[in-house]
Amino acid sequence: MAVLNEFIKTKKTSRDIMVFLTEHREELYNLLKHITWEDILMGRIVITDKIVNDEIKPIILDKLKLNFTALDISFKNETVCLDITDQYKGFPVKVSYMVTIKNFEFHPGSHVIALNYIEEISSIMNIENRLILSSIRKFLHKIIGKSFIEAGLDKLEGISFNGNEIVINFDDILKFKELINEESSNKFLNSIIINFDKYQEGGIIFTVDFDFPK
Repeated sequence: MAVLNEFIKTKKTSRDIMVFLTEHREELYNLLKHITWEDILMGRIVITDKIVNDEIKPIILDKLKLNFTALDISFKNETVCLDITDQYKGFPVKVSYMVTIKNFEFHPGSHVIALNYIEEISSIMNIENRLILSSIRKFLHKIIGKSFIEAGLDKLEGISFNGNEIVINFDDILKFKELINEESSNKFLNSIIINFDKYQEGGIIFTVDFDFPK
């Protein structure tokens, strides 16, 4: 953190940081209100079920224009669990995902996250008969030709699929590129380093540092 202390001494950098914090004060406040002083002093961010569902999920659904009937996110046994209720071609569908982090890069020069996932169609039209449920699963996968999550996200910029792997490349997302090139946010986003640390029950821990240019 010595580099950070040296860097923020300059008036220009202090101004840039203040402009960035002011422009994004609402989003930052909504996230920071869940973060403790202990976490800040330890240079870490703990993302919990509550933060994801209350603050991050609405932003994702709005920015990606996703209109799921319901989406619940939780952290269990070193896994991110997503339960999605939606309609596909007139079928009421409930799909569950178990997602794990394969690779996490968020630092100057690379902002890429790779995730592995397992998809399970757990309920369709409240049908409990396993044989009927299995038949409908096969039918839907046949007409879709891919997993539900791939069918829903594969046309979005910055997202690619390789089997059961999802790669999210923020550097290929127009909005992120615009943000990272804005004068007020350029130094901040091109200097922040976020590393995946570990899972905890009900959340994920990331470490945060900065590598400001001298």
